[in-house]
Amino acid sequence: MMRAPGDVDVFLTKAAEATAGGRAADARTLVRRALTLDPDHPGAQLRWAIEQVGQPQQARYHLRRAAQLGHGDPAIEYQVACVLLELGDVDGALMLARRAHRHIDEEFRYVPGLMNLAGRLADASGEEDVAERAFGLAFALEPEMAWHGRTLAHFLHRQERDGEALRVVRAALRHTPDDPGLLALESRFSRTRVA
Repeated sequence: MMRAPGDVDVFLTKAAEATAGGRAADARTLVRRALTLDPDHPGAQLRWAIEQVGQPQQARYHLRRAAQLGHGDPAIEYQVACVLLELGDVDGALMLARRAHRHIDEEFRYVPGLMNLAGRLADASGEEDVAERAFGLAFALEPEMAWHGRTLAHFLHRQERDGEALRVVRAALRHTPDDPGLLALESRFSRTRVA
């Protein structure tokens, strides 16, 4: 039985919904089905790589495949770069981030995330000024995304600038007041300021 090409995207969308709903096993099954339907779908390869992060060699294989299949798609390239960085492959992540940057068009919706990635790559390379500017820009572009505030606050904390980190956390909390990570950071940085 032939399936329509959109079936893969339907499975990936359902997998994302299952992940958001805390149903990891269902998400994994849906991603596996998507990959079985079309092993040449870059999004399916990417999602399967994420499922395989606990097995870095397998994850890297699927990330390479996703990057090959998604060459020219800055969204795929950016997301592969993020996972490579999580796996500790700074050079591979940097190469793909640069490639994604070259392919960005007006429809690219991950600019703040790409800025955050640039900050993490700069931080990993010891370029603290570049990292701080990139983290700050990502947070300024998308303050409603708590992870940008958390990333900038953690960076400032490592710089022993807890007062600035606390201000960033409080600014982020204005947009996402119930984020548990931000609330924990606010409590932690408030205590260190008092001490």
